[in-house]
Amino acid sequence: MTSAAPAHRAAPHMAQSPDPTTTPQAQIAAPSAEAKTARSRLRDQIAENPLGGLMMAVLAFLGTVVVALLIFTLNSLGERIDRVEVRLVEQLDGVEMRLVEQLDGVEMRLGARIDGVEARMDGLEARMDAGFAEHGAQIAGLDRKLAALIAHLNATEAVDAALEHRLLIPNASAREPEGGPLS
Repeated sequence: MTSAAPAHRAAPHMAQSPDPTTTPQAQIAAPSAEAKTARSRLRDQIAENPLGGLMMAVLAFLGTVVVALLIFTLNSLGERIDRVEVRLVEQLDGVEMRLVEQLDGVEMRLGARIDGVEARMDGLEARMDAGFAEHGAQIAGLDRKLAALIAHLNATEAVDAALEHRLLIPNASAREPEGGPLS
């Protein structure tokens, strides 16, 4: 029950074999022909349905609006960042100025205190110098009185020794050497 089928019926079921006479350039040109038919079909569809063309135009417009809004947002963000940066710099400058003013005030108060302490130290030093000078004068007066007293005692002892007929040896004790008085 096999029947022989004519060749023209069997051909559609068989795979098409490539044409050995076609070149690679012809194969490249073939898809572009298919693309032309696809484009013409799209044009035909737009011509048949004007609402589809309108939708495409609206989509293109909305895409342009979205891109413009993105660019605007990026630019406005940059401007906002710049404004924030300017405000921060101004605030930092204000804080720095306040700190400089406070440091100047502390420096002035500390300088005034140091000057007061130095003045007190100078006063104490002057009082100590005056005290040393006064004590020096007192010591010099005592030294003079002691020298006069020693001289007076020496003179008195010499007079007493002369009255007793004793000879005093300078830088010796008030007593005569052992052996009695010299005559």
